[in-house]
Amino acid sequence: MAEMAKGTSSRVADELDRKLAAVFKSLLKGLGERAKGGRVEKDFRDVRERVVDAAFGNLLEALFDDFNLPLARRRQRDAEESIECVRELRDRSFVETAASLFIAWREMFGSVNLERVLSAAPDVACFDAWMKAAKAPVQEIEKQLLTEPAATYATVGADWMLARSKPEQVLPLLELFLTRQSRPTFFCPWCEALVAALKKDKHCALLTAALRHPWPAEDRIAALAEAVRSNRTLLRMTVDFLPAMIAQKDTNPALAGFVGEIFRVVITTEGAEREFVTAAMARLGTGVLMADRQGPQAGPVLEVVSKTTRQLRNLTKDETIQARTWALENLRREDEPTDGRLHVTPEGARHLALAFEKAAQGFTAKDILTVTARNLGLTPIGKLGETVSFNPLRHEDTEGGLVPGDSVRIDEAGWAIGQDALIRAKVKQPQGGSHV
Repeated sequence: MAEMAKGTSSRVADELDRKLAAVFKSLLKGLGERAKGGRVEKDFRDVRERVVDAAFGNLLEALFDDFNLPLARRRQRDAEESIECVRELRDRSFVETAASLFIAWREMFGSVNLERVLSAAPDVACFDAWMKAAKAPVQEIEKQLLTEPAATYATVGADWMLARSKPEQVLPLLELFLTRQSRPTFFCPWCEALVAALKKDKHCALLTAALRHPWPAEDRIAALAEAVRSNRTLLRMTVDFLPAMIAQKDTNPALAGFVGEIFRVVITTEGAEREFVTAAMARLGTGVLMADRQGPQAGPVLEVVSKTTRQLRNLTKDETIQARTWALENLRREDEPTDGRLHVTPEGARHLALAFEKAAQGFTAKDILTVTARNLGLTPIGKLGETVSFNPLRHEDTEGGLVPGDSVRIDEAGWAIGQDALIRAKVKQPQGGSHV
């Protein structure tokens, strides 16, 4: 909170908001003068001494003194003064406190118009309370909110639309969420707000609408996958829902890309998170295979699962992490040895034979293997000393702490066949560098 002492953490700020909300709720219930000198006043003073803005501190003092009086002696406020008080609290990040006062004064706010309510309402519950008090027609409110999606996005109206309206209606607003646009700090960030809406939608209607819509850019699907990936409950819901959608004939070709984005960072997970995410991916593949029918996107989705499984198998070397990794694989694995089965072409066999010849001529093992690998179709990942952008699918962080996009130096090249990394290049942060 900007008005609090410098250095106050967000966690402490939230605690102060909860404490002040509890104080005002207690007073509004009618404790009255019994609060003086007691725990309620002590809690209030604890909050008040952290507020350094004089005008805002005076507002809190005035509210406390007024609420501390018996109901019959409290000052009568009009709707405009009260809504401004709520807005001031919300904008100072006392969101829970603002919400408690909004609910307490909801009948008074029935006469306030939509624009004014949007300027102050702290959350969806408060907006619902205003709708009821104002007897506002839902369809008319939805129409007004969609007139200017960008303006609505910066208010609680966007959250209300996601939670209450038909998915097809909210697509203009949903696109603003999926472009990751920032919102006022007293509202949930785009990802949290989207996760909350998707989790409440038990029939996945909003997710269905989002996946069927022809978005103008692939980053919208990537943002949707990021939201799903960020929450275990939502990821589980999505994995259980997708097989039925994939079975349909008119599925969006972007569906395979969506699945790929969900599991794009699986290679960087560890421990219980690795176990959960890989099990979710295996569960999705199993669900697609067990569906009564398979739509045109079943093959591409299964290929994504198969490709990611190959990456996991190729790049997971640590036995502890291997024990936490689950994968769905078809028994017909081309790289699985079988007695009597040819695994190299005659040309490949010739390159292997030449390697023995070079060994006899005194070439080093590394030189021989490098040339043989190239001749067999492998390609190196990076060059010693090269500076590149960190990609966890192609680079192994040898020191820890790197995030995708960081500038790194290659200490040892890796090897790939086609698009699949067999051994990631070993990298570390250049001396004097810093993370993004």
